[in-house]
This record gives sequence, structure tokens and C-alpha cells, in this order.
Amino acid sequence: MPNSDPRFVMTILIVLAASLTAGCTKPVRLGFAVVNGEVRFDDTAIPSGFIQFEPHDSKLPPESAPITAGRYSGIFRIGPSRVRISASRPSKKINPDTGQPIEESFIPERYNTKTELSADVVAERTNTFDFRLQSSSEK
Repeated sequence: MPNSDPRFVMTILIVLAASLTAGCTKPVRLGFAVVNGEVRFDDTAIPSGFIQFEPHDSKLPPESAPITAGRYSGIFRIGPSRVRISASRPSKKINPDTGQPIEESFIPERYNTKTELSADVVAERTNTFDFRLQSSSEK
């Protein structure tokens, strides 16, 4: 006759629940890993913008994440990538139709269209890449 003691049944349920959830701690899809970090421009956190990881394999699409208060976090493809950073801020020019300042990109092309930045995303761990951008050509 099976054991119907409530403590025995509860123990079996706990063991079953633990075994079903074991190994379920990887919410990232296959071939991707969590990446986060900080982006600063001339020693100041970028208020808002985007970071893009473009795989060296040109057949693969780029992945991007927003930058907020100098921080980003996203899920990016594993392997080496070129990194492009974009951000804008109000300029001194005024839009005659709206009366609002016109947004202008302030990130130099060496960090964007002609990027010199790269990262190698590694599987099965959180990757942290911080980027310190400079307006002058010093690196």
C-alpha cells in the first residue's frame, strides 16, 4: 500500500519541483549571452542613446540595446563584434516649425559609422564591456 503520510507526499512534491527547475536558470537563447556595461563620453555618462553589436560575420544581423543614464544591458550574439554607439543631444539650432532645438549626434564616427570599438561576447556568463569615449582623438 502506498505511503499517504502528508509529510512523505510533501517531500516527494518538493523533490519533484526541485528536479524540474534544476538547470532552468539560463533565460538566454542558444548562441546568445547577456551583455551589460557603462558608456561614458568625455568622462560623463551618456544620458540616452543606443549601442549596437555587429557580428564580424556579415551574414548575421546586428543586435542593439538602449543606453540609459550611461548604462546598457541586452542579449547579444556570442562571438566577436564591432560595437557602434550612437547618441544625440539638443543643438543650438532651432527648428523653425516647432521652435524646439534640433537634435545632433555628438558621438565621433570612430565610435559609430567608422567604429574602432569591438567586443568578444562569451557564452554561459554575463559579459561586461565598459566604453570610455573621448571627443578628442586621444584614446
